[in-house]
Amino acid sequence: ARGKRKRTDYLLYYKPNLPLAIVEAKDNRHSIGDGMQQGIEYAECLDVPFVYSSNGDGFLEHDMLCGKERESNWKSSQAQKNCGGVIKAIPQ
Repeated sequence: ARGKRKRTDYLLYYKPNLPLAIVEAKDNRHSIGDGMQQGIEYAECLDVPFVYSSNGDGFLEHDMLCGKERESNWKSSQAQKNCGGVIKAIPQ
């Protein structure tokens, strides 16, 4: 029997059919890294190089190529301001 279909919260693309990153989003009652393991599992299946986990208060980045993680305390409003207000993602 098939299990329940799994979906990323967001899948970011560099170009069509070339995924760059997975973002797992949780509410801020969770720590920023609570979605990381789930995101890593999706990244392994989809061969995606970067995984981000966020609770809205910060971001944790995992580089699948070298295995390193780093934390950023950017809030989404700061990221939009620093990117000229243009952030494009395709919700899954």
